[in-house]
Amino acid sequence: MAVITGHCYRNYWAQIDNSTPVPERAMLMLGVRDLDPAEKERLDHSAIQVVKWYEGRPQGDVQVALDRLAQRVPEVYLHIDADSLDPQSRPVWVNAVPGGLSLEDMEESIGVVFARFRVRAATLAVYDPDLDQDDTTLRAGLRIIGVLAEAVREMG
Repeated sequence: MAVITGHCYRNYWAQIDNSTPVPERAMLMLGVRDLDPAEKERLDHSAIQVVKWYEGRPQGDVQVALDRLAQRVPEVYLHIDADSLDPQSRPVWVNAVPGGLSLEDMEESIGVVFARFRVRAATLAVYDPDLDQDDTTLRAGLRIIGVLAEAVREMG
């Protein structure tokens, strides 16, 4: 987030044509639940909307947050960190933190975003195959990719 908002690696931005960082007010983070003190401080003093998650449930109104975002932008880049999932959906993780999104919550969230915005790109990030001995995280990731692919197909 710090990179795409232009808060670090500015020399990289200078190498990209039409390089305008994404304004913080045009960002929304869902599923946030475990921040180190520096991350918390940074988010608390930013214009980034955050809907925290606790014990598997949002601690704010996701629909209201999406409404606010829709007032600011018609299209989005959808970035999905696998560590936003609850360890039951993605159990092998070095610093697994319980209480995240279920796989079903993630699928629903993706559908809502695609229904509400023009999705220009999507990323599924954070996977360590060395920790995924039974392929549970891989299967969850493939399921998410399938949902993304279906949503793109439906967009036409």
